[in-house]
Order: sequence, then C-alpha cells, then structure tokens
Amino acid sequence: MKTDDLPRIEPADSLRPDLRVPLLATARIEATLARLSEPRFADAHRRTLRALAGAAALTAAQFAVVPSLRPWLLGAAALLLLDLVCRLLALNSLRRRQRAFEPRWLEAQSAVLRTASFEVVRFEVSTPFERRPRGRAQSYDLTRPAEVEMLIERQRDDRARGRSSQVKLEFSYLLGPARRAAIEVVHLDLDDVTIVRAEGARRARVRFPEARYHAQPSLHRTGWRQPSETTFWVLGPATVHAAAG
Repeated sequence: MKTDDLPRIEPADSLRPDLRVPLLATARIEATLARLSEPRFADAHRRTLRALAGAAALTAAQFAVVPSLRPWLLGAAALLLLDLVCRLLALNSLRRRQRAFEPRWLEAQSAVLRTASFEVVRFEVSTPFERRPRGRAQSYDLTRPAEVEMLIERQRDDRARGRSSQVKLEFSYLLGPARRAAIEVVHLDLDDVTIVRAEGARRARVRFPEARYHAQPSLHRTGWRQPSETTFWVLGPATVHAAAG
C-alpha cells in the first residue's frame, strides 16, 4: 500500500467520534474534473444534473432565437455536454476508487484510536438491577490509591459472585480546530474494565484496545449513500490507568 493512499491520518491527541473521511489523495485528476475536494458525492451529482439541465436548455433555446445565433447556442451546448461527460466519467472513477480506499483509511485510523488515551472525567459504578434514585451511583476518584483499591476489590467481589456491576465512564477529547474539550460517555460492565495502577498518576487515563472507526453513510432523500463523509466509533472494553499506592 502506498503511504500517500492514506492522507491526513489524525494524530492520537485529536481523535473524535465524527472524523471527516478524506478524499483519496492520489486521485487528483478525477477530483479536479469532478469538482470535489472531499467525498461529497451527492453534491457532485446535483451539480451534474444542473449541468445536464443547462445543456438541454441551450439546445432547446436555438428554436427561440434568430438563426444567426443558433450556431453559438449549439456550440455552447456542445461544450457544456463535453464537460458533463468528462465530469461523469471522473465522478464514477473517483467513486470506485474512494470505495476501495475508505476501508483502508478506516483501518489505519482505527489503529491510531486503539493506541490513544483519554483523560477520565468521571467513573461511576452501580450494582446491576439496583434501583437507586438518580445520581446515587458510586463515584470513584481514580487518582486516589485508596479508592482505586476499593474499586479493584469490588471487581473481585463481582467476579466471585458471578455478576458484573455497571460502569458509566466519562472521558474528554478535543473538538474542532479550537481544540475545545468535549465529553464522551460510555457504559460498560465492570468486568470489561482492566485497571492498571501507575505510580504517582495525577490524572486517570483510559484506552480502548479494541476500538474501531466505522463509516457513517450520508442520508439523502433517496436513502443511504456511500462512500461516506464522516465516521463514528465503537470503543469496546476499556483499560483504565489509575493511581497506585
């Protein structure tokens, strides 16, 4: 695989759920002819239909003007039709290549996601099927070794009892060019959380070793369309790095 087939791989410290899928960098000629800088194929099709309507209008207009102007109108219609044919060929070729490129890019970006770590904002645990008033779940400060030890003991107790408590994990990631912090919430079984204790940890971090990015097809009036413009992530089990005593 050529390295330039995978442009703009986002670094681990700027990942977010809805990444923009880049257009294949090695298809510059097709992208130029198709008037595309990102995989907005629905917009390209609408522009092509407008161009087709324009060519049809110019062809029909020759019967409404004086004969001396008809060759000019026919010439303009022919140029517009030629541009339309080139655009359609380029668009079809680019769509085909983008479909092949998209899963490779998603896999490469998923590999980065699996190595990324995010700051834990809140870690709450509740007993399964326990009916508590809203907000009564047990919260653990993972920068306090004593609370980390309590959480590990609770996990051991769950395993001995053959059950798994429910975890609500909130973590932060950076959003947009301004790099504003945004919060993501995931719900897991406590048994799906691996706790790794680190000496002197001032902040708790979380990684998702099985995380993957998936393509989010665009929804239009005619249904779902691909290739996709954005992504969503599926995170899976978590590894939490917490303070040790």
